[in-house]
Amino acid sequence: MFQSMMCMLSASGKQHSNVEYVGSRYGLALTRHAKRPDGRAYRFRSRNMIIFLLF
Repeated sequence: MFQSMMCMLSASGKQHSNVEYVGSRYGLALTRHAKRPDGRAYRFRSRNMIIFLLF
């Protein structure tokens, strides 16, 4: 579902230059000994939208 949503939001016929990872701005960083971050945040510049994914 996540991949489908990302494709729909970023589909513009261009490279994904309008999608920016902003997780570190919101404290969603990879902690020591963690296999993955606590969550992720993506900003879609063309739509002025931020999507948070919390694990």
